Amino acid sequence: MKATLPEDVKNSQSDLAENVLKKLFNKGTIKKVLLVVPPDVNEALFDYATTKRGRSNNYPPYGLGVIARHLLDNGIEARI
Repeated sequence: MKATLPEDVKNSQSDLAENVLKKLFNKGTIKKVLLVVPPDVNEALFDYATTKRGRSNNYPPYGLGVIARHLLDNGIEARI
């Protein structure tokens, strides 16, 4: 069974997010977004050389890919 938020809670969270973004960007237009994927492993296990060679255990950033596609479809440059 999936838990869902009441509509008034969803709206208040959406309004809060919108107000914060308006305050941060002062009515400007967002043209570019950089989406960052943190490593999937603990800092002690992270090996930069292995990751640079593309041999790390990080999984593809599917969720960020979905967000990037949505941004691109709305005329915003997005990079992961």
